[in-house]
Amino acid sequence: MRVLLDMQGAQGASRSSGVGRYLRGLAHGMARARGGRELHLLVNARLRESAARLVEEFTPILGREALHLFTPPEGCAAGGDPQSPRRRLAELLRAEAVHDATPDLLLVGSVFEGWRDEAVTTWPASLQRPRTAAVLYDLIPLSLRPMYLDGLWREAGLLPWYHRALDEVAQAETLLCLSEATREEALRHLRKPHERLAVLGGGVEPHFVPPEVTDPGLPARYGLPPDYLLFLGAGDPRKNEGVLLDALALLPPALRARHPLAIGHVNPPHLRAMAEARGLTPREVITLPFVAEADLPGLYAQCALLVFPSLAEGLGLPLMEAMACGAPVISSSLSAMPEVMGRADALFDPNDAPALARMIEALLRDPDRLAEMRAYGLRRAREFSWDAAAARAWPALDAMGAERGYWRPLPRPRLALVAPLPPAPTGIADYTAELAPALAPHYAVTLVSDTPPEGALRGRFPWMPETEFLAEGARFDRILYQLGNNALHASTLRRLLPRHPGMVTLHDPVLTDLRNWMMTDRAEREAALARRVEEEGYPAALAGKPGAGSAGVLAQALGVLVHSAHARRRLQDEYGMEATQHVRVLPHLRAGSGLPARARARRAAGLGRGALVVAAFGLVTIRKEPIELVKAFARIAAQFPEARLVFVGGAQDALDRRISDLARRLSLASRVRVTGRLPLPEYRHWLAAADLAVQLRADSTGETSGAVKDALMAGLPVVVNAHGAMAELPEGACRIIPNSFTETELAEAIGRLLASGEARKALGQAGRAWAQAALAPEDVGRRHRQQIEEAYLFGPGAGGHDVARWAAELPLSAEDAAAGGVAMARAWPGARRPRLWLDIAAPGFEPGLPALLREGAGRFRPEPCRLAAGGFVTAHGWAWEKLSLPGLPPPEGPAVLTPADALLTAAPAGREAAIIAGCRLLAPPPAGAGEAQRAAVLDQLTD
Repeated sequence: MRVLLDMQGAQGASRSSGVGRYLRGLAHGMARARGGRELHLLVNARLRESAARLVEEFTPILGREALHLFTPPEGCAAGGDPQSPRRRLAELLRAEAVHDATPDLLLVGSVFEGWRDEAVTTWPASLQRPRTAAVLYDLIPLSLRPMYLDGLWREAGLLPWYHRALDEVAQAETLLCLSEATREEALRHLRKPHERLAVLGGGVEPHFVPPEVTDPGLPARYGLPPDYLLFLGAGDPRKNEGVLLDALALLPPALRARHPLAIGHVNPPHLRAMAEARGLTPREVITLPFVAEADLPGLYAQCALLVFPSLAEGLGLPLMEAMACGAPVISSSLSAMPEVMGRADALFDPNDAPALARMIEALLRDPDRLAEMRAYGLRRAREFSWDAAAARAWPALDAMGAERGYWRPLPRPRLALVAPLPPAPTGIADYTAELAPALAPHYAVTLVSDTPPEGALRGRFPWMPETEFLAEGARFDRILYQLGNNALHASTLRRLLPRHPGMVTLHDPVLTDLRNWMMTDRAEREAALARRVEEEGYPAALAGKPGAGSAGVLAQALGVLVHSAHARRRLQDEYGMEATQHVRVLPHLRAGSGLPARARARRAAGLGRGALVVAAFGLVTIRKEPIELVKAFARIAAQFPEARLVFVGGAQDALDRRISDLARRLSLASRVRVTGRLPLPEYRHWLAAADLAVQLRADSTGETSGAVKDALMAGLPVVVNAHGAMAELPEGACRIIPNSFTETELAEAIGRLLASGEARKALGQAGRAWAQAALAPEDVGRRHRQQIEEAYLFGPGAGGHDVARWAAELPLSAEDAAAGGVAMARAWPGARRPRLWLDIAAPGFEPGLPALLREGAGRFRPEPCRLAAGGFVTAHGWAWEKLSLPGLPPPEGPAVLTPADALLTAAPAGREAAIIAGCRLLAPPPAGAGEAQRAAVLDQLTD
């Protein structure tokens, strides 16, 4: 087996950090332990100094032929746009270099590289990837989300780069984790199978040993007196130097004077300001300049004590190195550090400065214990080695089962994901932000929207504006639309889907709000009747009933996805089985993004320790029964005086006032509130802070609640009523009350859960377990791929889609294209209700046609047609005149007959058309026939 190890983690910004040292050490260990396997290295020649060093270092070990260099273009750092053309070109160049090395496996030594330098570790989405593993150092930005992804990194513009790299990690088949703590992070955040996560441990470089001869002048060169305390690598928020300074300030002044603290910090002025704010002098806190690696063993060996207060580490390589040099070490009790330390009495709570001060003072006053800790550290460090790490890495790679064979990075199918994207004010935008990464393992995804994405999607995928997609959509192999019932989807409904049919996720089976909004446009109003006749038919359009407004979507889509059986039934009841034959049910996925700590979230919300929070999440509308919820809450308010009712979402002013007025009348003004629409971080704070979620529905149009899924994923106990899609939730995962519940039933359900913390905990755990299993993005992504491929292969209109793409390569004139369009419309008519085609020339039926167009014909949709030179065509102009309809009629087009249709005509050519189409042929009664005779003809449709 040939493994190609990407060494860029030892080249770019990480080369002098623990990541660079770890990767070089692991490479040496794997080279020594490779046995009959081949180890090759991939090196970035653009990073010249480090490339030369690696070539010089590893050529004697592996041979020059095992080192493969590639040169990305200058200026390809990811920065704020990892989808820039130059960055994507760099990915393609690296992919070809990997191919030229002919590996069986690609092992990425460090994925999170290239933000500010020209390291390139991500695979181009447009190409099939080789079998890939990656070394995973940590997922600390996810574990400490408020500190990084919602804080400093967002402000610094690192999120696009980080999320792009995170997607790469998620797609690796196997992850080589530095520690059990990192493995637990991968299980929590990436949902990787246990068997694909190996724990390596680590080692130290050979020069990290106690110096043979102590150099007493070394500390002095750094401005240090003897017996100093030491902490290196501060400045990153998680390094938590503030608690160490707090602890130092609590030590007796004489002890501080004898044992000053030496800190290596990336921002010395900031460190000095922190020290001064705590009353510490420059003699008590000494800022170290950059420490050369050759000087580290000596500084470690001569310190009185090394203190490591970090909040999180992937492994804690500095701890190993310090112990290997003979330093007495104490460290934080969090993350991977206990694994490295191996003894509980050397650990401290990194949030408890007084306890840390007591620990430091006790150690500094006990020379015998310090000597014992120096001896322990030397023994403990010998338990870690690169050979041991390599001995764990190779079996994990062997288990991937790679076989030697020809591999070529062929193009992957290209999918356009057309949807509103964050920060668009709709839940569908948030849903798409979770769906896109779930589709990435299966397709080269391009996002299509009116405006570029922000937040978690920014920079993770290529983006195309809708105007460009309208012109170039045919170049995609697959298209997936996300369609909802608001104005943000007007362009999809009006322009994009008719021009480029594809798969449609119909989040709301009823599109009346969207249709009504479109009617505010004058041109749309004038064409509204004609458009509705085309989509819904004459009886529906002339009856003036709202209807679902989804017939056009069903007819144009190659396949339709909905999120509940309830939604599919709504469509079937409205349009019949023939028009909905391609509708499939897929779960409403939820990724379950990390939530802040509950205590911190409750402090941010201003909640007291004993407060009980009943929350309703999502947009507040009258259909979510907010008035009934307030009234039910009032029934149990006296029983639970610490309870609060919070609507976490926005509401229209009138409804907001109505809720407030009701709460005031019920003497609950201080205990009921509507937050208004919140940014995602604040929304997550309420998910973490709440004790109980209540999500109600009335008059459902088939929508599925993402807010319910959020609450279940957050582990909240949830109360719902058995209405619409929520009736399909499993009883054990939430508390389901009747659809038409009473205030008493709702109040009792809330009260029972508020009264029992154990009941809330059990229900919340059951709900989370169900949601994690049923809504997992990885599984839903695979099922999306299955349904998309099935629709493109066998869905109604699928053949026409393929022919249209192939025909796009032909030099067709406009006339040629029009003729081809008619031919394709006849061959692939799409999913629709059966038509009753009415030949307006049928002598015995012509008087009854207007009434039939108004009243309908059972499950058949009546359509006027006439015989022309090329066959039957629609006759909307005739119908418009006979029915005295306003505006212009729909344009005439071919009357597309299908086997499910019926044709009423006396024309000899009609018989031939019916035979060819396989549809039923109805003979009209003779001229002058009465209404009873005409009805007898239609009775044949029910036979």
